[in-house]
Amino acid sequence: MSSENDGSAECTLCEAGYSTEGVRGEDKCVACPAGQFAAEPGTGSCSKCAAGTSTDNEAGAHYCTDCPAGKIAAEEGAANCTACNAGSYSVSKKLCAVCKAGHSTEGKSGAAECEPCAAG
Repeated sequence: MSSENDGSAECTLCEAGYSTEGVRGEDKCVACPAGQFAAEPGTGSCSKCAAGTSTDNEAGAHYCTDCPAGKIAAEEGAANCTACNAGSYSVSKKLCAVCKAGHSTEGKSGAAECEPCAAG
């Protein structure tokens, strides 16, 4: 935005979670989309969340949070963490693995570990 009296230009300083990315010729801040964040005020662009983290489907995030046990974000830029399927568990915040023989999640998704099957 220009100042008429001294020829200087003023810039918009966006708060954390917002950027001027994609905004041309306007004095406007826009919220970072879900899966992206801007940690510091005045950020010109948003950054994607690292794999294993998400913004919990929130736009305008200041940071990304780690996926909880039983859920993953396999790729960067995840809006939310996804539960591992029934019969698998989270090996890390980025990867689910199938339970080994003789173990199960008892039909539940989002398991952090597999339990030994009952005898019989």
